[in-house]
Amino acid sequence: VVRIKAQLYSLESEYNDLINQINDTESELRLVLQLKDSFIQPEVNETKLAKISPAKYPIAILIDSAYQARTDLKIAKAYTDMNKQNYELQKALAVPDLTLQLGYDQQGNYIQNFNNIGFGIDIPIFNRNQGNIKSAKSMIDYSATTQKSAEASIEAQIYRALQKAYDNTALYQKIDPAFGKDFDRLKEEVLSNYKKRNISLLDFLDFYDAYKQNTLQINSIKFNRISAFEDLNYYTGTSLY
Repeated sequence: VVRIKAQLYSLESEYNDLINQINDTESELRLVLQLKDSFIQPEVNETKLAKISPAKYPIAILIDSAYQARTDLKIAKAYTDMNKQNYELQKALAVPDLTLQLGYDQQGNYIQNFNNIGFGIDIPIFNRNQGNIKSAKSMIDYSATTQKSAEASIEAQIYRALQKAYDNTALYQKIDPAFGKDFDRLKEEVLSNYKKRNISLLDFLDFYDAYKQNTLQINSIKFNRISAFEDLNYYTGTSLY
């Protein structure tokens, strides 16, 4: 009786944890989709999911997609371009500006209706804007380094996600498609034999633990495989899979 109670409490605790996880995910999804008082029932197409393959998109295509779609990389490139433009501006400010002046004075000069023309030019001897030019040049180097770092990080993320997709797909393909049905049939036979008292309670509970662990492992393999493809979508900024 104590063993059965312990098993029951363990089941109830696991069930409650799963319900809490579902509710948390539902709440987050409703917040993202701006839905209220709605229950979202996911539809999983097992046949379609089984056909997706990491070999569909080579690493070069994935990286190119990320370069075209990743917002953080676009921001890094924009900062680099902005600093280059600022550098050209600061160099332009160091070039003397030629100014042209025109004047007219009707009564205020020694002659009436006095017209004058003049021009001026700055002589950049003491201030040639060298400080701002050096600062702008440093910002170009900084932003270019940041951009290269972002590109390297993106390439590493995509490479790792693709590697995980290959590894998890290889593991998924090792699962015998008929294994699940065979194991379910075995479960029914074990339950039937327990009801007929052909096996003991301890044998039944041991089989149940093995059945539960096997089911969790298969679900984990499926989840990790799909999660790897979702990571590729995230790191490339596209919906390839």
